Amino acid sequence: MKSAGSYGDLQLIKPLLAQVKVKHGTMIYTLQNELLSVDVSLSCLGRASSFEVTLDDSDMVYYQIFKPNDEVEIYVGRSSFTKILSGLVERVKVSKRLSRCEVTLAGCDYSQRLLQRIVKAARYGLASGGPSEVGEIVKDLLSTQTLGEPPEPITTYHVQNTGYTLQEIRFSYKPLMDCLKQLADVVRYTFYVDVDRDLHFTDRFSEYSGLTFDESSILEVEVEDDVEYVKNRVYVLGGDEIKIDAAQEQPTQPVSLHDRYWADEFTPQAEDLLQIAIYVDKVGYPPSPLAVS
Repeated sequence: MKSAGSYGDLQLIKPLLAQVKVKHGTMIYTLQNELLSVDVSLSCLGRASSFEVTLDDSDMVYYQIFKPNDEVEIYVGRSSFTKILSGLVERVKVSKRLSRCEVTLAGCDYSQRLLQRIVKAARYGLASGGPSEVGEIVKDLLSTQTLGEPPEPITTYHVQNTGYTLQEIRFSYKPLMDCLKQLADVVRYTFYVDVDRDLHFTDRFSEYSGLTFDESSILEVEVEDDVEYVKNRVYVLGGDEIKIDAAQEQPTQPVSLHDRYWADEFTPQAEDLLQIAIYVDKVGYPPSPLAVS
């Protein structure tokens, strides 16, 4: 396709292209012409962005090279490329049919590593003598050795000072992602790991992306309302009330039950009948106590 321009009423626009770099060991493989599809789902609200890349490997070059935990960088652009995701391969799928071979790499950005790491035991706050400001707690959690693993190579240059201090908070055998989310909920912050593996922990309503889009870059506009992060609070006051609907609680004339059954009819008025209570009292002669078996 030709570069952007116009010819009469025909306007030609450069296609949006993708470039993928995969680091395996010390080797870096740049994929572009081999790419069949690149599917990226970007998220910055307490969860990881994901990707799925499918490439043509009919020359049988990559199918035995790429493995889980290889590093991936994804770039998109028209005349120049911009990095939009850095992450790790979690799944490698190889599909062969006759002489054709396709390799699919799927995984998540480095935010996923926050979910995989387990904080064994950590205590913060004024009562513990350790960091008490929420931003400082976040930084310390990133530098702490989690269960069975060394500190993660994720920097904290964009972790803001929140101005909130905690009296005490403890984390025990929880994913690092859950610890950060608990702190973010306290101060109404959001967090994510950017393409340079730096953690952003900022006010969810104040961070500016630095990107500007206008009619020259927007081809189509679609607005979607999502209630995933809208939470309504419902307060319920009161509870069940046990109220007598129909009753006969006064003793009547003595009736011998030696050789007969005795029934007292009643018609309930309420819709919800929770229980029926039967009271039996002994009247008359002989005065010996009532025995029930």
